[in-house]
Amino acid sequence: MATNANEKKSNFKLIVVGLSFIALVILLIHLSQIWFADEHIITYSKISIDGNNLTVIFTEKTNTINDNSQHQKNIETNNNHLGYCLELYDSTANKSYDKVKFDSPVRAIQNKPQLFVFSSGIVWIISTSNDIVSDKPGFILKFEIKNKKIIKSNFTLDEEYKIRNISGYKVILTKGNTPTGMNFDTMFGCTYFDLEQEKIIELSPAKLFNSNGK
Repeated sequence: MATNANEKKSNFKLIVVGLSFIALVILLIHLSQIWFADEHIITYSKISIDGNNLTVIFTEKTNTINDNSQHQKNIETNNNHLGYCLELYDSTANKSYDKVKFDSPVRAIQNKPQLFVFSSGIVWIISTSNDIVSDKPGFILKFEIKNKKIIKSNFTLDEEYKIRNISGYKVILTKGNTPTGMNFDTMFGCTYFDLEQEKIIELSPAKLFNSNGK
């Protein structure tokens, strides 16, 4: 009986060691992808805050390892998305004041995100969606620069809206998946989020005729 108990105990230890080894290998593979990821600049914008001329740099970390993993995907490049970074940099002083890392809030990144930086310190990052079949959304993120720090806002857009296009500081929205209203249109109307006013505006179709129908 003692021999059987010892054998069971020994087998249990082997199973634990085996599972621990597998978990360690998986963790090392995951970390190695991050360590050896490429960080490249998507875009940047210069800004003057409190008399300091600063640059907001927007980058993305990716790799090209085809491991059939569940990483988020950049559809444009087919690379694995391993995170975005926003950095507040002073080129005159050759100094980085702050750098924050964050992941894409959507599974499939359909279009290269655009960066908007206002003199008030408000920063917007927007990626549009051109999918009207399988309901793949875009995203809009808000940050704020305060005391040379980048702070992520809890701003959220109602899920009923799809982010379709960008015209100046207007982010064109549609309610659900529809091929209409995907562009800024003063003739037939559209719905958009104004980045400067930070509110949704519904632009009504133009009145082509007066009340007498002429």
